[in-house]
Amino acid sequence: MKKNSSDHPTDEQILKFLFRRADFEHDCEPLSPGRYQVELQLVPTVCWKCHQTLAAVRGYRIADVFIALANIGDTRTVSAFVAELRQQAPGISPVSHRYSKTAGGRYFAAECPWCGALFGSFFMTDAMFPDRLPLNCRYPSCYHQFLHIECDSFKYHSVTLNLGPEETQHISDYRGLTK
Repeated sequence: MKKNSSDHPTDEQILKFLFRRADFEHDCEPLSPGRYQVELQLVPTVCWKCHQTLAAVRGYRIADVFIALANIGDTRTVSAFVAELRQQAPGISPVSHRYSKTAGGRYFAAECPWCGALFGSFFMTDAMFPDRLPLNCRYPSCYHQFLHIECDSFKYHSVTLNLGPEETQHISDYRGLTK
């Protein structure tokens, strides 16, 4: 009996299976609060106010989970690390606790290194980078198919952060590892 060619999995289905399997085998334990090496993510963009180019800090990746800048607990380490990066590349956005009229409060955010404009949560969403988020994007919140293949426009810098209970719970929940 000859099998129909449609009975065979597509390349896309095979890749999805392999990525899921790799994720499962990678680390099946929930994270506990503590020190972890993460990848700080920067994306090249243009300031909405002064139109200068910059590298905006968006947050960090750990175990294929993205934590937005506004949700980072260890803000002192991130601030110091970004200040260090800026000594070599002044076009990287400084980060600090900023007030947002839209949000009605203060939160940890990036700002334009040239004019100081706030790059708040809205400006750091996927919708702001449609031309730079191809199907092979590495940023998990893009909801693209192949999360493990790095997007060429994003840059990553390794840093060790103290992750608190909320962050580790979010990471474990996202990965389906909560008990």
